[in-house]
Amino acid sequence: MAENETLDLWSPSNRRWQAFFDSIVRGDSPDALADEAIACLCRIFKRLPSLLPLKELLDAARSGPVAAKRVARRCRRGRDYAELMAQQASFQSDPVAIITGVALAALDRILEQIKSKVVPGQAFPDFCEFTKLRNAVVMRVAPRIESLARKVAEAPDQGPRMPPVRKAERERQQRALLAFSLQPCSGTHG
Repeated sequence: MAENETLDLWSPSNRRWQAFFDSIVRGDSPDALADEAIACLCRIFKRLPSLLPLKELLDAARSGPVAAKRVARRCRRGRDYAELMAQQASFQSDPVAIITGVALAALDRILEQIKSKVVPGQAFPDFCEFTKLRNAVVMRVAPRIESLARKVAEAPDQGPRMPPVRKAERERQQRALLAFSLQPCSGTHG
């Protein structure tokens, strides 16, 4: 994985959300998209403690937004997430609420970037169709983000455990991998 976590979906160093984007383009169900979004967020929050002082940021947020912004400015890697935490500290001081807000804001930024790529298009002819999908995904993911936030707040220097992959999703991934591996090579060999 790249040295930095960023919220720029199109950055060459950021492949974290690519599977989520591909799932949207494929037309996966809101449940499958929610699973993919949670998996992305878990991986991000698992990696963040190695990139920025997550515990220090959360402690500073309890003191107020000024302290949180001061700590966020010192962060070089994972800066997008540090800035989101400082912004969330302006609204609340509870670590669970801050992490929940950061996760929802990150998901929202990613969805906005995806919307700019896929609307208008075959799957989403207008913004209304994409907004329906977005709302369905957020509705399904919000309670799970709160659970993730509690785990991160309990042990900010560690990462949360990855959620188990549903059996149907694992089987779908295995079929896709098998189909890919059975495709004939298109190159010429000499």
